[in-house]
Amino acid sequence: MGSKFTKQPHLYSCFATDLSVFAMTDPHEATQRRNLIGPFFSRKAILNLENVIQTQVDNLISRLLEYKSHETANLDFAFRATSLDVITSYCFGLKGNLTSSKNFQNNVLLAMDSTLPMIWVFKYFPQIKHFLLSVPEWTAAYLKPGTTGILEQRQEMGAQIDKLLKDPKSLEDIEHETIYHHLLNPQPENQRMPPISRTWLLDEGLYMRFAGSDTVGNVCTVGTYYILTNPRVHSTLAQELREAWPELDSAVGYETLEKLPFLTAVIKESLRMAHGVVTPLPRIVGADSEISGSIVPAGTVVSMGATVLHRNPDIFPNPYMFVPERWLQEDSNELEKYLVAFSKGSRSCLGIKYGYNTVDSLRCLFLRCNSLAWCELYLIFGNIFRKLALDPRDPS
Repeated sequence: MGSKFTKQPHLYSCFATDLSVFAMTDPHEATQRRNLIGPFFSRKAILNLENVIQTQVDNLISRLLEYKSHETANLDFAFRATSLDVITSYCFGLKGNLTSSKNFQNNVLLAMDSTLPMIWVFKYFPQIKHFLLSVPEWTAAYLKPGTTGILEQRQEMGAQIDKLLKDPKSLEDIEHETIYHHLLNPQPENQRMPPISRTWLLDEGLYMRFAGSDTVGNVCTVGTYYILTNPRVHSTLAQELREAWPELDSAVGYETLEKLPFLTAVIKESLRMAHGVVTPLPRIVGADSEISGSIVPAGTVVSMGATVLHRNPDIFPNPYMFVPERWLQEDSNELEKYLVAFSKGSRSCLGIKYGYNTVDSLRCLFLRCNSLAWCELYLIFGNIFRKLALDPRDPS
């Protein structure tokens, strides 16, 4: 954090979103690009569009209530479908409907599971990536049928972008503010803005849609597993929610749920156990630097993974145990700097909540309080464990 090391292009070019802020290797350019969309993920913006998020959570609850007591639901697919629907509706103003799929399985999520392992193939054999990206989409789908869902997403987003580029005034037809309201509005003071093009808008959109959904869904899956397999945690959480939300018919939103200490501790521990991205994130050392007491020469590729830190027993005693109470101690605030599920620093994820004091305001731009991912986590965990009676046992 604060090193200004650049991302390693070999890995970040593997996601085929080269023009997105995610793939940018220059930290200064990335910061300016993030300034462009920062207001869309501010607390004020999240609260203004909380109803968009709540609608998708309500859809999830309704679908799960359709299951009878002897039936099992795949919550991994359910949570990921919900999170992707949130991103789709919140960021792009498109109607998400993945939770309506049978057993919550759909082409998009299946395609993500099918294609993510290809990242390593693309990193070490870039010729394969260049070949697959150069052939027509129908050929790629034929060579790897599991990509159908991603191609469908590209086509849907591409059609929306084509309409906006042809008629920018059509932005006014969207029900609420979207990411395109920020990307398409010129900012003369931002000198590093790329030319507005279909490719750039598609790359930014695909990055947000996929990176912003799978991680939140996974945190919900991991957290729910540990809650349901620990009766003490489950009962404590349920009791806190009942006291704060006595009448189910009443509306309880984000600002109420975020004040609940045990729910907050459960979410933090879920983030620690789920890790976010488990892959070590490679950076290239600029000038010779000292890291952990060793001099590392310029040009060296170094990396750090969240898993290594989250499982460090010197920081988190009994690291393999799900212990929400570790976040409720008098000195628990000290632990927060070691919670790196969203990474840290100027290249941190859009979903991060907690910021740290620094003179570099640009570095803190996305270390805002109460961003989209945190709102999702509070609303999903709060609604799931207040409105549903879940049983981890398989009745079969």
